[in-house]
Amino acid sequence: MQQWMIGLGFVTAQWIGYGCSLTTGPFSWRFPLSFQAAPAILLAAGALFLPESPRWLIEHGRPTDGHEVLKRLQTPHSGNNQQFLDDEFQQIQKAIIQEHTSIVKSWTTLLHHPIWRRRVLLGAGIQAFTQCSGINVIYYYGPRIYAALGFSTSRSLLIIGISGALGQTWNTLCLFALDRIGRRKLLIPSLLGMGATLCVEATLFQFFNPANSHNANALRAQVAMYFVFTLFFTSLGVISWIYPSEIFPTAIRARGTSVSTFVNWSLNLVFAQCSPIALSRVGYKYFYCFMVFNWVGAVLVWAFFPETLGKTLEGVEEVFGTQKKDDGVSSEAFASGDKDNGVVSERRIDSAEKIGLQKPPVPS
Repeated sequence: MQQWMIGLGFVTAQWIGYGCSLTTGPFSWRFPLSFQAAPAILLAAGALFLPESPRWLIEHGRPTDGHEVLKRLQTPHSGNNQQFLDDEFQQIQKAIIQEHTSIVKSWTTLLHHPIWRRRVLLGAGIQAFTQCSGINVIYYYGPRIYAALGFSTSRSLLIIGISGALGQTWNTLCLFALDRIGRRKLLIPSLLGMGATLCVEATLFQFFNPANSHNANALRAQVAMYFVFTLFFTSLGVISWIYPSEIFPTAIRARGTSVSTFVNWSLNLVFAQCSPIALSRVGYKYFYCFMVFNWVGAVLVWAFFPETLGKTLEGVEEVFGTQKKDDGVSSEAFASGDKDNGVVSERRIDSAEKIGLQKPPVPS
């Protein structure tokens, strides 16, 4: 849903931009700026009615309040089943105990420990592929790119709006296909396809430059390539937010996903600042860079990224070789050196006492 909501924001902004381009006067720039406040106002107003997280309440010594919130949040299918409510409450308690005993509290451990380093590189890598695909360069500087093809500003914004609407359609379809096809089977064609479309786009621009060519079919083909590009980007865009959360275990999930997201937005900033300069100096040749990035990304996914479709947390541990079926030692325990189950249990008891939770039973 992360990518779907990002796509919704893009397509809304694109069509507002197109609509306002047809007007004159201060409204054409004041409305797009002021409209951005609407979601913020709705979010601020809605936050007043949101209940506090039951997990946060339980963890901070307010189990009664947490239990009440869980009761309010019960879904219709669970009815007023007290046993269901109590089981969920106990699961949250156990999860909190586990996190307090296994969570990694050092950022340097993410890179110094080989068990975590590979996962951090994979999570950050797939987010880097997103920005290095060239998608945001096309979205951010679409009017400038289409102006180079000979389109007016209004027509450029219309094309961008249509492309954004199609992209949101592909996002929706991808949500249904994601858990049926798998991550790798969607990622590799996505990266190969984006590289191919950018190669065709740059080649067409090189040999049928609108400045000295009047080949209408070549111009249409160049526009079509951008539409095809958004189709191929869909899989990468959706999976880039899902994959990190699947490969990071509890011990490093918060820090691991933070690093991955940091890489995403850092590269976003780099390309946003550098792309105008690159488009001015090298023009269409800039897209050959993204072609290479995408094809290299496809090779890296094929060589290093394991499939996570349908795998439990334990199954992912086995894929990365940090938990074996016969010993039941998780990567959290392995990383901290607590391979002995008795040691882990004692640490969990101590943690339970610190946060005011009931002691779990000690195995006999």
